[in-house]
Amino acid sequence: MTQPNKNYLRFAGTDSGVRLLKTYPLDKTGVWRIWSEDDVGAASKELSIVTGKLADVILYGTNLPKFWGWGSGGRFEYLGDSLLHVDQDSLALRATLEQELADLEQKTSELKKKLGK
Repeated sequence: MTQPNKNYLRFAGTDSGVRLLKTYPLDKTGVWRIWSEDDVGAASKELSIVTGKLADVILYGTNLPKFWGWGSGGRFEYLGDSLLHVDQDSLALRATLEQELADLEQKTSELKKKLGK
């Protein structure tokens, strides 16, 4: 179990921390984007994209430079369970599957016409 430190506990008490912890359990594993705190007059900046359990991600993210600005800290965004790996083989497979899907949709349309649907 992750041992919370000062920044971790500080974040857990912020509005963003409370919302995050109400939405996801600490053992939720996935891909997370970590945002800086917005500066007065400036938008938040992406600090990192990481994978892991939320508890560990919070511990890591709350100790990144620029996570804390004027007071309430940055935020964490859940991106999903995993990232999609893309390379030439996966692109070729995707093209093949897209064509198979188009062929099946065409065949389905033809069958529906024959059935009067």
